[in-house]
Amino acid sequence: MIGLSWTAVPACAAQLNGVTFPDRVSAGSAELTLNGVALRTASVLRVPVYVAGLYLEHPSHDADFVVTSSQVKLLRFVFLRDVGQPKVRKTWQRSLAESCVSPCYLSPNDVAQFLGRVPAMHKGDVADVLFTPHGADFTVNSRDLGWVTDPNFARVILLSYIGPAASSPAVRKGILGSP
Repeated sequence: MIGLSWTAVPACAAQLNGVTFPDRVSAGSAELTLNGVALRTASVLRVPVYVAGLYLEHPSHDADFVVTSSQVKLLRFVFLRDVGQPKVRKTWQRSLAESCVSPCYLSPNDVAQFLGRVPAMHKGDVADVLFTPHGADFTVNSRDLGWVTDPNFARVILLSYIGPAASSPAVRKGILGSP
């Protein structure tokens, strides 16, 4: 696990729906720059669920470049409401299935193990997914939830947010910093 630290640059920080993301964070020896932020809403009532921020070593609006590059990446989520564990797991399961199209393959055991570690999320929780060339590390409120050691699995997780079948086109556009 690589430690994360906030390095706030108030003049350049992004704020969305009351959540502030610093311009830069450190992940081990990597310095990451905020690429974009987005608000995830649910239902026709557009109920705010979370604000997401994507940090990259080399910022880019190109989803293919971001997914295929070996750079360290961080997806940070700040929850604006409670979301029960069954709903969070169901959402992850659907997103993984939609983002892993043939010839993509994820081990059912790996998926089950991953989903088994997914907790309920509460208002104010901060969830981080840190991507490295070796996989992805998950934390909630700085508590380690586990490491995905399959780089393909980690890629599919990232694709579920910025790939062609992203669960939310608005989140995809926002975290890619697309105009």
